Amino acid sequence: MPVRNIDMATPNARQYFVLPTTTAYTATATIGVLLVATYWMFRRRVPAPGSRRVRTRRLVLGLDVNGTLLEGDSFHGDLGDAALTQPALELLSELEQRHPDARIVLYTFGSDSSVVKEQLMSRRSNRWSFPPSSHFFIARAVRSEEIWAFTMPAAGDALTADVDYSAHDPVILLADPEAVVLIDSEQDRSHSLGTPCSPLRFANMRVFAAFVDGLLAAGDVVFRAAYDPQHPYFVRRSDPGSACKVLSSTGQVVAFDDNHGDWDMSAGMDAQHTVVHTLTPGLAARLNQGKEPEKMQKRHALSRQPSGKYVPTDMVAALHAIVPAV
Repeated sequence: MPVRNIDMATPNARQYFVLPTTTAYTATATIGVLLVATYWMFRRRVPAPGSRRVRTRRLVLGLDVNGTLLEGDSFHGDLGDAALTQPALELLSELEQRHPDARIVLYTFGSDSSVVKEQLMSRRSNRWSFPPSSHFFIARAVRSEEIWAFTMPAAGDALTADVDYSAHDPVILLADPEAVVLIDSEQDRSHSLGTPCSPLRFANMRVFAAFVDGLLAAGDVVFRAAYDPQHPYFVRRSDPGSACKVLSSTGQVVAFDDNHGDWDMSAGMDAQHTVVHTLTPGLAARLNQGKEPEKMQKRHALSRQPSGKYVPTDMVAALHAIVPAV
């Protein structure tokens, strides 16, 4: 899975058709050719040479919340500002204007996705919607490729039969995971009949992608990744090589996160999946002032210029470098 730190935009260039002329053409034929060419010139914008001519897959934005869309980290109690950062606002405007079919997956370890969700749903574009049936707690198995999805209740601190959401890190309570039916086919639609029963146990990333695509067809999605589920069957974030934010789709997925190592979007999917390391303006300023510890400096080494200056991520330019503007 490629990891990019991109600070340049793809030039907004157009390629124009050049029509050959010959004395053998009659005046009528020449006019006809010109009319057809003019029609197609105005019907669609032609991308720059070397870029993909037509994007046929849905664009899916995987967005971390704390330290990416917002300054600070409310998961650890130091969220400085609940407002979306300026780069995040610019990204949303770009999606609303140029990518009408794009979908968003808010993906966090904490319970505060509602802070961002409310801001998205209140935008004047009236573009973003998060159906109650599209909120899930996601965990992955330790000894297999399985991905699990537990429905999240409206009350963020609820106690259900499967998960204790009242804990700071939700605790999985399953007595016997092997007793849960394994969904091992992309054609299995048992999880899409009304409100899915919890939990859902997917055999691998490709089967999980079919589930995610079904959610995206209905609107935008909220996923909360398991941080420390306190269950031997499931991965903890502290486990070596763990990547708890699992996202897969037949669409093209672009994720933004201040900790790109949290994501796994691989497993042989045909579509291009990319995670962009993201640095907010406020944190960049603190890093440049020497107010952040060495651990934070190392985390954001990808955003450090040769001069030693940390530069915040231009999220729109990063998106254009992966998905040319249309």
